[in-house]
Order: sequence, then C-alpha cells, then structure tokens
Amino acid sequence: MEAAFFSVDVEKSGFKLFFRSNEIFHFTENGEYPNDTSSSYIINQILVDPTNPNLKLVVDHIINSSIEKGFKVISRKQTSKNIINGYDCFQEMVYGESEGVETRIIFTAINDGRRAVVTMGSAKENFKENIKKFNETTSSLKFN
Repeated sequence: MEAAFFSVDVEKSGFKLFFRSNEIFHFTENGEYPNDTSSSYIINQILVDPTNPNLKLVVDHIINSSIEKGFKVISRKQTSKNIINGYDCFQEMVYGESEGVETRIIFTAINDGRRAVVTMGSAKENFKENIKKFNETTSSLKFN
C-alpha cells in the first residue's frame, strides 16, 4: 500500500490485499484468488481534473466499464451518504448479475479536492453482511 495516496483499515473486514496494478488495489476474502461466489473490494485511486469533479459521473463511468466487461445492471439506487471523514462523496448501490450470479456492488467515490478514490465492494453472497463490511472499510478511508 506504499504507492497509495490514501489509507484504509481492512483489519476488521476480513479482506486482504490480493492484487495491485498501477492505481488499483484489489482486496479479496483472506487475500485468496476469487471464485464465482467470492466477494471482493477494489479501490481505484485517480487524480482528478477539474479539482472538484462530478463524483456521480465518475461512478457512472466505472459502472459503464463494468457493463462493458459483462456485468448486467438490474437496478441502481443512490444512497444518502455524501460525506466520509469530512470528504465529499457519492455512493450508489447497484443490483445486478455477474457471470450468472446475483451480485450487488456498492460504488463510492470520495474526493479531497485534488484526488479521488473510488471503491467498489462486490458481494455475491451474504449481501447484508458484506455490504456492511464494505461500508465500514470505506468509512475508514483517509487521504495521506
């Protein structure tokens, strides 16, 4: 995580760093290779331009990218969360299907004015429990 411009506490969640590539940090259950029913948590750090981006558009772009990779959106619901640790945020729950498996993904974009972090918590089982873990992890996020 030394390349990250943010910190996040995954200790309580059970998710461990599985993979890092450029600006993406992919956490899986116990840091193991994900299977068809695994839940995972991905963090994507980005520099933003302009300095105060439309976070909904950032989330829309990532959802559209997921659709291009085969994720089928059934419905979307914006949450009421708009601040995390004093940072502006936008959060949306997406109900869908991935590889024939019911999937719920909670997308959260957080902006500190210069940079943004987008988290994607993808649950394929134990939805309530996993979404709670994702939100607890995202709520611990702080920019360095």
